[in-house]
Amino acid sequence: MQSVLEALQGERLSLVGIILTGGAADFGDTLVQPYQALCGTPLSRCRGREQWDKHRADWSRLLMRPDQLQDDRIRIERMENLSFEYSHAFQRVTDFYAKEVPGTAGPQNLSVILSLDKPVICSLAAVITYLKEFNLEKMLYNPSMLDMEERDFVDSSYNFKQLSSEAEYMTLNGTTMKNLEILQNQTDMRTKGSLLWVLDHTKTSFGRRRLKKWVTQPLLKLSEINARLDAVSEILLSESSVFGQIQNLLCKLPDLERGLCSVFHKKCSTQEFFLIVSTLSRLDLEIQAFVPVIQSHVRSPLLKNALLEIPDLLSPVKQYLKILNEEAAKTGDKTQLFKDLTDFPAIRKKKEEIQDVLSKIQLHLPDIRKQIKSPSAEYVAVSGQEFLIEVKNSHKSSVPSDWVMVSSRALGQLSLSSFVRCVVWGDVQSIPEPPERAAVSQHFTRSGGRWNRWASLAQWGTSPGHPSSPSLPPLCSTKAVSRFHSPLVTENYRVLQQLREQLALDCSAEWLCFLDHFSEHYHPVSKAICHLATVDCLFSLAQVAKQGDYCRPSVQDNRREIIIKNGRHPVIDVLLGEQDQYVPNTTSLSVSTQKLTELQNRSGQEAGVSFVGSEWKQGDGERVMIITGPNMGGKSSYIKQVALITVMAQIGSFVPAEEATIGVVDGIFTR
Repeated sequence: MQSVLEALQGERLSLVGIILTGGAADFGDTLVQPYQALCGTPLSRCRGREQWDKHRADWSRLLMRPDQLQDDRIRIERMENLSFEYSHAFQRVTDFYAKEVPGTAGPQNLSVILSLDKPVICSLAAVITYLKEFNLEKMLYNPSMLDMEERDFVDSSYNFKQLSSEAEYMTLNGTTMKNLEILQNQTDMRTKGSLLWVLDHTKTSFGRRRLKKWVTQPLLKLSEINARLDAVSEILLSESSVFGQIQNLLCKLPDLERGLCSVFHKKCSTQEFFLIVSTLSRLDLEIQAFVPVIQSHVRSPLLKNALLEIPDLLSPVKQYLKILNEEAAKTGDKTQLFKDLTDFPAIRKKKEEIQDVLSKIQLHLPDIRKQIKSPSAEYVAVSGQEFLIEVKNSHKSSVPSDWVMVSSRALGQLSLSSFVRCVVWGDVQSIPEPPERAAVSQHFTRSGGRWNRWASLAQWGTSPGHPSSPSLPPLCSTKAVSRFHSPLVTENYRVLQQLREQLALDCSAEWLCFLDHFSEHYHPVSKAICHLATVDCLFSLAQVAKQGDYCRPSVQDNRREIIIKNGRHPVIDVLLGEQDQYVPNTTSLSVSTQKLTELQNRSGQEAGVSFVGSEWKQGDGERVMIITGPNMGGKSSYIKQVALITVMAQIGSFVPAEEATIGVVDGIFTR
């Protein structure tokens, strides 16, 4: 989920996006994958309602993913004008980072936040206000978290970053991704038939999301592109078995990224937490065993650093696993969740009080035996009622008068499950046929060719306008015995139930504190998961390269050319399969460095001068190609083929061609 906040400053729109599953905060002027938008009322008056609707339509058409163009699920909520006023926003942001963020992280990072543009601060203040309503503001505590990408071993950047960074990714707007079928085909809007479908051989959910990000954000830095290509080449050509073993570790992993996010926001169950932590602990041990082999056999810096960092990042996880009782965690029993209660004094004290009450009740049993003259009498539990003493109905006269006979209310006031139990224990032969039998019969099974009339009475006895159910034996009594509580048991049982309720509350509170403590390691653990996702994506790209007739592209930073020898459309090539019917095409587009420099100098001197294909002399290379041919002749497929091969090259993937030399492209535009 991503929540987007907008604030208006004159003619300028400021956006702050929050990715709830990843804990990242983005800002700028580009709207990326919005699912929810919060706006101030001034925005709705921006040149009138029609102008605001036009802005929103333009964003939808130009900036959103193509799969969002077909639905209208983006929820827009309004906030008060005060939330977007700079003076109020400045105070809100300052108070949040200076007072509410625990430890020293807030004041230290406040200077980073206040260096943002004023409109961004206005939007950020509204984000903080909104997230606090759902207790999700923790994701904004640390704006200086390392950017969790595969380039972590080279440098780092603030987690508060520009939504659109021309120096980082190729420009691909929504229209381009739709026309090139990057994420889904244009026929039925499914993934099959898209570039993502061709490239996706990932084993994990978080790896699939990372690959989707790669596909929509091709790189511009040559060093990062070559780092991915080097890693894919090594996986493809290496004879070491370590890559196969590591890939096997990724199979059948749960969604660690979303699970960790659920833990971070304290929304997880004990079962989910145990699954995530036990999986991370197992990965830590298994990857640690590969460290010597990785150090000696893996050459790619991207792969090597990602794999070697994972054990260190996951090392704190094991201590939390040791604290938990596995059986209680799997069943969700928080009262037995922690093995050692040394660090949980409130729980330990409450359990000691409960044990004292249980001891009193047990020590009272010999007195009970004497009073009812039954040496073999024992406590029994029936339908959730504990410490009951069963006395034969023929000996009820021996029961003291101050003892309490435990029984249920009339069957018509019982729950459905209790009623069925009563029917099983009771022996009533003549029960009328209720008119509502058809309404409740769906909840029961047929037996002997007729519906169970006893169970049907559960609804009949409680329906308005109908008489109560016939009198049946009470829940805690039968024809043979009656069940009682002595005065001491009655009093102590009441105290015991209160203590148990308080214990459950204390355990829930300690569980939340336990999750808070674990969340201190959220960022390193999240970084480790990002490394796993990166490794998964690299294995996926290596699998693509194995398809045959794929080559490693030569990506050039200082040359403006696209030269593809016998290239094929990556999607159509896969769809045709082994039929081998796709006719390869060659492309040669280039600009000489000398000519490019001259044109740049001229355009700097003469404003408004533009250059077309006629500017080029033979020998300078072709800058523009005009494609002609009959309908259905493959013109569009050829043009898309060139664009997709360029995108694949800058993703770091091998491409479907005999040879390919690609100069770094900063944007692709279609109409």
